[in-house]
Amino acid sequence: MSFLTIVQSTLKHSWARVVAWLVTTSALCAIPLAAALLSSDEALARLAGVHAALVFVGAFVACLILCIVAFVCLRCVGIVRIAWAKKLFVPTWLGIGIPALVMLVCWLPYLVAFAPGTMGWDTGFQISQCYPNHGPILSVPWSATKSYVDCMFSDHHPVFTTMVFGLFALGSEKLTGSWNMGLTIYIALQAIAMSLSFSLLCMYMRRIGCPALLCLVALCFFCLLPPFAINAATVIKDTLFSWVFVLYFILICEVARTHGLALESNRFLIALVVATALMCLTKKTGLYIVLPTAVIFCIALRSNVLRMLAPAIAAAVLMVIVLPRVIFPLINAIPGGKQEMLGTPLQQTALVVLRHGEELPAEERAAIDAVVDYGKIGEAYDPTSVDPVKFLYRWDSATNEDVLRYVGTWVSEGTRYPGAYVRAAWDLLQPFFDPSARMTLYTSAGGTKDNGDKTYFFEATQSLREALLKCYSVLLELPGIGFLYSNALYAWVIPVAAFMSVLFFDRKAELMLPFVPVALVVLSVLLSPAALSRYLFPLLYTAPLLVGVSQRAIAKE
Repeated sequence: MSFLTIVQSTLKHSWARVVAWLVTTSALCAIPLAAALLSSDEALARLAGVHAALVFVGAFVACLILCIVAFVCLRCVGIVRIAWAKKLFVPTWLGIGIPALVMLVCWLPYLVAFAPGTMGWDTGFQISQCYPNHGPILSVPWSATKSYVDCMFSDHHPVFTTMVFGLFALGSEKLTGSWNMGLTIYIALQAIAMSLSFSLLCMYMRRIGCPALLCLVALCFFCLLPPFAINAATVIKDTLFSWVFVLYFILICEVARTHGLALESNRFLIALVVATALMCLTKKTGLYIVLPTAVIFCIALRSNVLRMLAPAIAAAVLMVIVLPRVIFPLINAIPGGKQEMLGTPLQQTALVVLRHGEELPAEERAAIDAVVDYGKIGEAYDPTSVDPVKFLYRWDSATNEDVLRYVGTWVSEGTRYPGAYVRAAWDLLQPFFDPSARMTLYTSAGGTKDNGDKTYFFEATQSLREALLKCYSVLLELPGIGFLYSNALYAWVIPVAAFMSVLFFDRKAELMLPFVPVALVVLSVLLSPAALSRYLFPLLYTAPLLVGVSQRAIAKE
């Protein structure tokens, strides 16, 4: 492919439109990135005026260069012909199985090294609930709250995932005395499920017209980036939810591509019902993604409305009626606390109390104290996490009326102290926009053999595990390559750039509508209680398809 061919291909676009896209997209990406840089570095934070503007200009130029390179690559990727690649991504069992097998082979060193699986404290807390007669249980999962209730399960983390993890762990303990065998089987099954979902995504990229080379790049992306392999060996609800989201997203894209006609197939509808239900069962935010998506699709497409709504309505009935009113009483489970929905408001209130507590009238202090400990909320403020504030929630006494009164107080204080509210929210979000912030993954087994824990890494794989982690740490710091592991790339840059590509170059509903669930996931990330990389996994997993949608829009003309 000659340089002249690239230039001629790029010139097919209206230059005014291309320039407008480049400038707009670069500015939208650069503004939060520059703000994150200024607030993340103490030296940069002291800059003001012209110097701060220079940071934005630098971020804008970097984003502009990135957008230019992306535009040229996506515009010209179809010129390269790879005959054998066209045969790889076909809608057959072999077309799905071969790429999945390639991924598993690439992930195998990580699966061996990190067996029986990495996990966080939350997973251990979930598995502990599955032991017979283990109660009482913490309503707010932090021992300092002393929020013990006489129940077997807590829906603070989805009970469905608790049951799944507990099935493998306790089944293994009965047979072998530890969780290791069961969790090893679990991560093997999870790796297979992840590889198949990613293979389907690559195949679907080809189905919507993406060049074979771009599909091959997507396959290499999944095979070679360590986060995918490490996540396959990680036992947390987010890794389970994220590959299910991939399947849901593919189905939603197909609904948009066919303008709703795909819903006429009963098999397709069943697949959408299952994916939608699993989305909600594996993570609480799932319901807030599938419901608005279904409604917006119905309004936009006006085709097979009942079939589009049915999976979301069924999921809502499951989560709002069947689980809390039927299943929970049967298994003696307690619903998750209201403090989870109040995380960001409580964080903002904490900063207001810390900065302006002496200015607050008595009735507002009383309204706050009815839901959290007013005397401790200010000193508990942590700019990077809502957990210290959230754990002060009065789980045993706060009523619905107290919560409503607090919400009114929160709104009132927001009008008087908007700066504190913005600061508190931004401090939580900043790592998601900081281009220097790298993904943090789970690399601990949750226990050690010496301590007599139920799960621990195998000693024979220690040297392999250390070597892989060292290689990953080197990759994080490599210029250019390291940006592939940046939170900001998946939380903001790729979703924004892909959406702007469709907006500027091809506004067809089939390309615009898939960004509805993407936007809802981004929103759920921005409302997270802390800037943890695991919240980004759905965006990381679907990034290649977003790039593929962008390529179809850019290549239109």
